[in-house]
Amino acid sequence: HQDDTEILLLDRRLLRIEERFLLRRIATDPLGSEVPVVMIGDFRNYDEQLELLDRGVSEFASLPLENGALAVKIKSLLRVNQRLDRMKAQALVDELTGVYNRRYLEGHLGVKFGEAKRYRHPFSFILLDLDHFKKVNDTLGHQFGDLVLRETAGLIRAQMRGEDMLTRYGGEEFAIILPHTDLEGALILAERGRFSVAEYSFVQGENQIRVTVSLGLAAYPDNNF
Repeated sequence: HQDDTEILLLDRRLLRIEERFLLRRIATDPLGSEVPVVMIGDFRNYDEQLELLDRGVSEFASLPLENGALAVKIKSLLRVNQRLDRMKAQALVDELTGVYNRRYLEGHLGVKFGEAKRYRHPFSFILLDLDHFKKVNDTLGHQFGDLVLRETAGLIRAQMRGEDMLTRYGGEEFAIILPHTDLEGALILAERGRFSVAEYSFVQGENQIRVTVSLGLAAYPDNNF
């Protein structure tokens, strides 16, 4: 299955492997573990259903299916999942800059790198740090510093592709996850980002400054990690 899978329907009549092994695989998969599972079939009693709930089933559709019953269950689960997705997204986004936060980075970096190694795709990672940012806060105030952080995030994001992920790693540090990107591609993006920030004037009222950034990057398999 893919990242955009919204629900899994399992018909007991069509399963070719024992359902406990299938449910275990779904539960341990990084993508499948959060996807609602609807099991269709005959169920002996409530104890069996409770056991299946413990194994990861979200909802049951007993046979024979009543007209529209399955559609109602699916719509209800999708609505709940959409609310949960919104809550999770809010928890993974940096409130100031609107980009992903460090929690997102820590949860996804290993997954994306593992996919790159498994499928032998290039993968790169960039760490970006605003130079002398403490001086900006000390001389122009934290409100101006917040503006610099927000607009820097926008400048960097404008250089990225849709599948690239920008995260706020720390106070004035950003990290970029670059799937399907080799060392050469990462260097091009890093240079574009560095240039776009260096050429930009940050303005708030009568205050106007330019800032620079320092970047470091690593690439797989170029750097042999």
